[in-house]
Amino acid sequence: MARLDETHDDGGRRYSLAGQPLSCGDLLEVQLRDGWLPVRFEMDAQGYAVFYLPLSEGRGLESQVELRLPDFADLRWPQEDVHANIQVAKLRGLVEALTDLVQRPDDASDEERAQAAAEARALLRETAPRVLEAL
Repeated sequence: MARLDETHDDGGRRYSLAGQPLSCGDLLEVQLRDGWLPVRFEMDAQGYAVFYLPLSEGRGLESQVELRLPDFADLRWPQEDVHANIQVAKLRGLVEALTDLVQRPDDASDEERAQAAAEARALLRETAPRVLEAL
């Protein structure tokens, strides 16, 4: 748990959390009595911290609430999802391998290209089944 830190420089007011600078749009979590609530960090026209709480998915600006939190509010960066990080690493590796195949098609055999395509399909099925259904 940490508190929002406010500093000033030539560019104006700046905020950080747990030693990490904040940018508008960063997702954070604020602690409530019953748990943690996801919020989005923004700054108003005067440079003060404002937080937005989404009320529902995909309904635009009218489906969020603006919050002004007290100085003593406990905040944290969202807890990392280890499974998601592993999937991202797999996807990056696969994209690099496919990029190499595209850039040097004569260096790969038909079998290597087929294997790379099969791995890409399998990884997409595992990480994003809805994407495959749409294709």
